[in-house]
Parts: sequence; structure tokens; C-alpha cells
Amino acid sequence: MKTRYTFGGDEHIYVEMDEEMSLDAFFKSLSMSKAVRDAIISGVTEICPANASFQVKFNPDVIHPDDMLKKLKELEHLAENAEKRLETRIVEIPVYYQDPWTHETLMRFRERHQDPNGTDLEYAASINGFDSVEAFIEAHGDLAETFTPTRNNRSFAQGLLDMGATVCKPRSPNCLECDFQEYCLAFKSDRVDELPTPKPKKNVPTRAGQFLWIESKGKILLESA
Repeated sequence: MKTRYTFGGDEHIYVEMDEEMSLDAFFKSLSMSKAVRDAIISGVTEICPANASFQVKFNPDVIHPDDMLKKLKELEHLAENAEKRLETRIVEIPVYYQDPWTHETLMRFRERHQDPNGTDLEYAASINGFDSVEAFIEAHGDLAETFTPTRNNRSFAQGLLDMGATVCKPRSPNCLECDFQEYCLAFKSDRVDELPTPKPKKNVPTRAGQFLWIESKGKILLESA
């Protein structure tokens, strides 16, 4: 793991622990950004941590960029020796179906939607064979409680993404290797090629143009208008 330092203009330094995200890179980024904050470096105005990197914003009139870079590198050893432990807590956030803010936003972008006059929940309920949105919401909540683990949620979420990329692909899904056959409407109703329904094709606008072609003594002059 090799740390990379990059200047972002005159006021930022981007610090990347590793090109690949990993638990070690995450803890090093977290520890180093904390060390920068605890150091109370004159001129630093903001520290923005990420998964395997962080960015420092500073005032170049207070501290020279080269001096800022030097101080960051001096703090790197503190991150390498820091304890790799993170205190966490479980916070349950209820899902708010059909909230007015999301509804207002999604209804602005219905162009090329499979059901331009309905909501996403109405469309999902329809293609999954539910008589109402309320019935779909109830079933969705039950399945979420059934499958979502109480531990290792990160691995579970990544597993769903991997399954979508390797098994339940939009084209040529490998249904025989899928663990969700029992719950899949498309598989049970033999409609794998139909569901989900594709988006309508985008209308290609017709544009008119004019051009002038002048030819003289074997030479051509083109002028667009």
C-alpha cells in the first residue's frame, strides 16, 4: 500500500491510501484524517474523508502548499501505527414509501419510462402481479426483513451487486444458478425475456440544416448556416 499525494489547485491536497478499496486502506485513511484534525495545523479549513482517501482544504496565504504537504507526510506514520478499531452502533431507519418529496422529483422525469403516467411503485406493483401499491409495499417489506442479515450487511449488499453483474443480468440471465428462483416472478411465470420491460427507445430529433457549396477553379468553399 503506497500513499499518493496530489495537489488540487492552490487550496487542496488529495491523499489516496491505495488504488483499491480495502479495510486496511479505510482504517489508514480514517486514522490519518483524524491525525490531521488533531494536529490543528494553521491554515487548514476543511478535511473531507472518504473510503480509502481524504482531501484537505487549506489557505495558501497562511501555509505554503509545500509546507502543507510536508506536514501531511509527517503524520502518515501515526496512521500506520493506529489501532484498527471502529466503534459502531446499529441505527434502524424506517423506510418512508410514497413520500411527497420523492414523488414530486420522480414525476418530473417520466420521459422514456415504461409507464410515463404512473409512479415507480405503481409500475413495480403492476409487473409483479399485485392488485395495489399497498400490497406490493407489504410484500417488499416482508422480503426485506427475510433476506437482510443483521450482520455483515456490507458483504450482503456487495453480493447482491455481484449477483446482478454475473447471474441476474439484463441480457442472458443465468437463472439456473440463481438462489432466488423461488421468489422471482419472471422465472416462475416463464417471462424472463419480458421482465423487467425495456424502456421505450429515445426519440431521435429531426434537425434541418442548410449549407452553401461554392466551387471555383477546382476549389470548393463550404459555409455552414
